[in-house]
Amino acid sequence: MNRNLLPPNRTALESALADAMALDADPAVLAALWDADACPAAWLPWLAWALSVEEWESATTEAQQRALIRQSVPRHRRKGVPASLVDTLASLGLRARVNDRLETPHAFEVDIDLSEAGLDEATRQRIESAVGHYRNARSFATAIRIAMTSRGVIHVGAAVSLGDELTVYPYTPETITTSGRTWHAGAIHLVDTLTVRSL
Repeated sequence: MNRNLLPPNRTALESALADAMALDADPAVLAALWDADACPAAWLPWLAWALSVEEWESATTEAQQRALIRQSVPRHRRKGVPASLVDTLASLGLRARVNDRLETPHAFEVDIDLSEAGLDEATRQRIESAVGHYRNARSFATAIRIAMTSRGVIHVGAAVSLGDELTVYPYTPETITTSGRTWHAGAIHLVDTLTVRSL
């Protein structure tokens, strides 16, 4: 059975092309090649090229490469806004904050915390390259400040002890009022003794 629709008088080149294009590839396998998480590591550079990933050279680990590929389309949609630059630096393992300079139009500053990464010449070049790629065309960076922060755990405790001292006395009202009925009575008992004597 023929695997293509070429006529019987086809050339050898046409047959070879038809055979090459008629690969029995599983669509799920082909779809996996376009997924940053499922793509084999050997194919990641080609996937990055197909999705126009910028800063590919800055990604030193496979996890960073996959993160750059995963965020490529959303970053291209937001390219030129500060959040895009912050996300790009975050995918490279750097925490950043972009501050607009209100007194100078179209100027901004980038604050980067390198507490987890450290700074070497390659990291500095990666930062400058990312700032150059992901800023908008009219804006310019006036400063890129690098800081390192040490973090620790501080344990704070507090205790509150509350108590009341209560003395209970018998109840005594402030005013004692007594009332009752008074009966007034009087009695007179008169006795007249009359003695009659004859004369």
